[in-house]
Amino acid sequence: QHFPLLLSLPVLAGAITMLLT
Repeated sequence: QHFPLLLSLPVLAGAITMLLT
């Protein structure tokens, strides 16, 4: 069962933010 995108979206956004900063 694939985890909901609603959970992956904020996680991906946070990872991208950490990479940018």
